[in-house]
Parts: sequence; C-alpha cells; structure tokens
Amino acid sequence: MTGGQAWPTVAITTFVALFLCSLSVRVAGQNLAADTQALITFRNVFDPRGTKLNWTNTTSTCSWNGVVCSNDRVTQIRLPGEGLRGPVPTNSLSLLSELRVVSLRNNMLTGPFPGELGNCNHLHALYLGYNDFYGPVPNLTGFWPRLTHLSLQYNRFNGTIPSSIGLFSHLYMLNLRNNSFSGPIPPFNLVNLTLFDVADNNLSGPIPATLTKFGFGAYLGNPNLCGFPLDTVCSSSLAPSPGPISSSQEPGASNGKLLTEGAIIAIIVGGVVLLILFSIMLFICFWRICRGWNGSLVPEGRDSKARDKGKGVEEHGPEDYSSSVAGELERNKLMFFEGKQYSFDLEDLLRASAEVLGKGSAGTAYKAVLEDGTILAVKRLKDVTTGRKEFETQIQLVGRLQHRNLVPLRAFYFSKDEKLLVYDYMPMGSLSVLLHGNRGSTRTPLDWVSRVRIALGAARGLAYLHSQGGSRFAHGNIKSSNILLTKDFDACISDFGLAQLLTSTAAASRIVGYRAPEITETRKVTQISDVYSFGVLLLELLTGKAPSQVSLNDEGIDLPRWVQSVVREEWTAEVFDLELMRYQNIEEEMVAMLQIAMQCVDAVPDRRPKMSDVLHLLEDVHPFSSDTGDEASRRSESVSEDQRSKGSDKDKDSQENTPSHAQTPSQDSPSQNPFEHPATY
Repeated sequence: MTGGQAWPTVAITTFVALFLCSLSVRVAGQNLAADTQALITFRNVFDPRGTKLNWTNTTSTCSWNGVVCSNDRVTQIRLPGEGLRGPVPTNSLSLLSELRVVSLRNNMLTGPFPGELGNCNHLHALYLGYNDFYGPVPNLTGFWPRLTHLSLQYNRFNGTIPSSIGLFSHLYMLNLRNNSFSGPIPPFNLVNLTLFDVADNNLSGPIPATLTKFGFGAYLGNPNLCGFPLDTVCSSSLAPSPGPISSSQEPGASNGKLLTEGAIIAIIVGGVVLLILFSIMLFICFWRICRGWNGSLVPEGRDSKARDKGKGVEEHGPEDYSSSVAGELERNKLMFFEGKQYSFDLEDLLRASAEVLGKGSAGTAYKAVLEDGTILAVKRLKDVTTGRKEFETQIQLVGRLQHRNLVPLRAFYFSKDEKLLVYDYMPMGSLSVLLHGNRGSTRTPLDWVSRVRIALGAARGLAYLHSQGGSRFAHGNIKSSNILLTKDFDACISDFGLAQLLTSTAAASRIVGYRAPEITETRKVTQISDVYSFGVLLLELLTGKAPSQVSLNDEGIDLPRWVQSVVREEWTAEVFDLELMRYQNIEEEMVAMLQIAMQCVDAVPDRRPKMSDVLHLLEDVHPFSSDTGDEASRRSESVSEDQRSKGSDKDKDSQENTPSHAQTPSQDSPSQNPFEHPATY
C-alpha cells in the first residue's frame, strides 16, 4: 500500500476511534447520571433535609459520603451507623446495576427483606446486620451469582433459612445470628464457606454433617438443635440423614452386585485423595496457628478470593468476624469508656487495615486504620489467666484513670479466645526508639531539655497512678518502650494495669533489665519495684544506654550496676551520654538527676523514695520543671534552642535544620531494632 493510499485508512481509523471514544464517554456519563438519580431517590427518603448523608448536587456523586465508584459507575454503598430509619425505598439501590457492596448495618431500617436488590447481579457483599428488618427471607434462586458475604445478624427475620443460599457457590461468610429463624438448618455444602453463625434463633433438628466444622458458638441459643459440635445428642429419629442420592443411583441397585471393580478403584482413589487433602489442611492449620496474626486485626485464614480488591468486596478490608470466636463476637461487644459511643464498633475494628507496631511479653500491638481514617492502637493480649469478671473489673479501673501522662484506654473486648485493648495512637512512637534508634550522621540527638521533659512526664504519670492506692495500681512494666510520646514530645505511660491480669510469674519475668532485685524472690510487682524500674529509666536517659538483657547464665552487667561501678571509680563524667556533652552548663543538672536515679535503684526496697517524692526531686532539677502545659513547652523549646546555640557551630547547623526527634531504627544490632523491644503499647 502506497503512502497516498494509507492516509485515507489512517484518517478513517482515527475518526472511528474518536467517535467510539466520545460515544463511550457519553454512555458513561449517562450511566453515572442514572446512578445519581437512584441515589437521590434513596436520599430523599432517608435524608430529605440533607443533614445526615451530605449528598448534595454541588459535589460529584463519587465523592459523596459512603459512595465508591469505579469507571464512573457506583460500585459500593457503605453507610453503617448513619441513623437511617424506615424501609429501603424501591427504585433506588436496586437500579445500581454495577453495585458490588452494600453495607447498611447498624441503622434503624425496617420492613421486609429488600428483595429488589436481587436486580444487582454483580453484588458480592450484602451487610444488613443490626437493623429491624422482619419477615421471611425469600427464595434467593437466581440472585447474586458471585455473592461472597451475606450478613443479616440482629434483625427479626423469621421462617426457615432458604435452602437457595446453598446455590451461592462463592459464599465465604454467612451470619444469621440473633433472628427468629426456625426449622432445620439446610445441609449447605459450600466449599468456600469459612465464617458461619446461626446462633440465637429458633432452629431445630440435627446440625448437618457439612457444617460441623464450625465451633459450637455458631449454634448456641437454639435449644432444639442437636448433634456435634453441641453437647446435645440427637435421638435416633433425628439423626442426620444421609447425603442426597445421586442421579446415577437406582433404588433397586443394592439387590444386585454390590460393588463393581470400577467402584472399588474409585473408592480407593477417593480415599487417597481425601487423605492427601486432610494432610494439607492439617499442615495449613498448624502453620497458621504458629504464624499467628500477621499485620491484620482479623486472625489469619481468610479466603484469598475475599481479598480481591478488583471485586470490590475487600477495598477497605474484610467486613466480617473471626470464625475462631464466631460464637462470642456479637454477644461480647466492644466496651467503651467515659460513657461515650464512638463511631466505630467491633466489626470496624476487625476489618481495619493493620500494621504490627511491636510484639512483646504482654501481647502484640497494632496500628489500626479504620475506614473513616481514624487511627487507633490495638493491643491483642496474651497469657491472660483471669476470668471475665476479674478482667472486666481491672480494666474498668484502668479505663477510669485519666491523666495527661497516661495513654488513654478507649475500649476493650473480652472473649474466651481474644482480649483486645483499644488506645489512642501515639504517632511519635516510644522513648526506646528515640534513644536507641539509628545513631548515624542523619540522627537528631535527643537534647537535655527534652530528656528532662520526658522524665518529668513519666514521673507525673507514674506518681498519679500510684496515688490511686494499693498494689492494684502498681504498673509492673516500666521501661522505655512503654513511654510513648505525643507530637509535642510529652511522655505518656502505656501498659498500666496489665500486670494484674497476668500470673505473678509472667508479670515478674516481663521486665528483665528494669526488674527490681526483690522480684526474683517475691515474684510480685509493687509500687516500690516500680520506683526501681523508673530509676533504671532515668539512667537510660542519662547514659543513652539500653538496660542489659541479662542472659540465662547471668553473664553481663545490668545498667545500675555499671553506673555504680563507674561512679565508684570517680569517673562520673564517663557515665553520661556523649550526645549530652555538647551542651554547656548542664553538668550540675545531670548530676542531680543521676543522684535521684541512684536513690531509686537502691537494692534495699525500704530505702527507695516514693514516686511522689521522686517527682518533687525532679521538679527541682530544671527551671521549667514545676510548670505544666503549654507554658512548660514554650520554656522547654526556648531553653533547648539556647543550649543548642552554645554547642559547636557544626552541631548548631545540623540541629537547627532538623527539629524533629523521630528516628529511623537501625538494623545493625538487635537492641536498635524497635521490634526487638517489647511491645510499644
């Protein structure tokens, strides 16, 4: 083809491409306009004044609260806890033909099951829990061929559980808890079903053999149910019926030859396959148990298909609950303090994206980011031996403690298998990382004024804790990784009140390096042993050294012993952190704090001062020490800048240009890795 002949072809091709592109844009715009009109119908019923949803015509539909779009089509509606009241209007959500996820839980919706949603053929997840829907669930045959999550818990649905649910071959989670369903449980044979709960209904008869893999908690509250995993034994008349007869079986076939040669071979092959599958499942279960939680607030074990963001189900994390505690999660709700009801609940917490902050002797701490952007710190406790009543009593005491130098406990959750504590998230991390992070050229040293400020904050928090009275208010785990910092570098104590939930042996063994000598014999933590640990913390601030992790054969020297040996040889200046030696006119203050620390780490408990006395002594160390609040902060910054100006010109330039103390942990040694330290929360 010559160049002259090619040009018309290129022109025609370009014209067709531009025409199709403009046509697709026009169609997409029309589709979004239709979706918008459907949502306006929904809004006009539930929010005619526009005070709840904030769906206004002046903003793009895809930016509306709870609306998620893909390719200019509405694919997700997530409106949990928005105070929606009344029945779901017709010709609204059912007209969203590309809808993948509908979450309307925790509202006040009423009326029968919204069967019109059956028109949403692409639906993957439907969450209607915690509303007031009533009546039977209709036959769902032909609905939602790709459905993975169906959550109808805590409504007033009645009648039998539709057997048509068994047609949802991709179903991963089915939650029907706390309704009024009656009759037998259909023998669902859903290979992907991982989370299942029908507790607190009026179901009767034997539990199908295909559903016995779920814990007994999934069936509690149904007095007429029987069979494994419940303790109630079914009578012979209620014994589970055999599986359905296949179409190849004839009623009279048993009168002839019982098994052909092919059947025998099939049985043998099937047995081998089942044995292999069982071995694989056993290995996976063992591996997951050993691995534990890994970067998620929901225990491991969810189906990989449910993570497929392209399907829209897990765009914000799974909206489900752990099957290991399925029988208790809803009954044991997240309990909040201060009489407040926050905008998140247990399900929000469990499906939040999570990042491991640290693993310690008390448990694993996670940074949890909720769908609305709220950031929390969640501690998953381990080795808790107390029962529910004792646990709740202690945690209620902890929750009532309010002080600017204590990390606020916002909520807790207790079940047989899981104990969770929810705290405010502290973005600056811990003192441990700040002191022992990367000591390279890019590091901004922690100046003297900041160290005094942190010591005072920790002292105020611990003195307040002790002032509440009794051994119940001994911390038991004072260490630098439990001193967290606000964005203004105010010190806040975390992990208080947890020692009382552990066995005395476990609690005493948690604080190697900070542990008072008497704990080795008594195995009990006390307020006076807290003073010893606080003294070690002061030495850590003064020396810049981490307390030695003494090995099992007792080799090595702990920090108080090392300081005593140096001071005894009159090498006092050798004790202090070299990073502090650049500042002038602070030697007297450092020596004063060193003397306070040495009183705290006295080997004889009766010779140690009370924490309130330690606080008064520290307040005399520095001019701003008796101040609190913003005034102290301003003075601290002023004095700090003055000290920096007296250092070397090289140090001055580097420090003025790097005001932040946040550190990047070094990987050179275990002691410099923040995740090698005990949990941050």
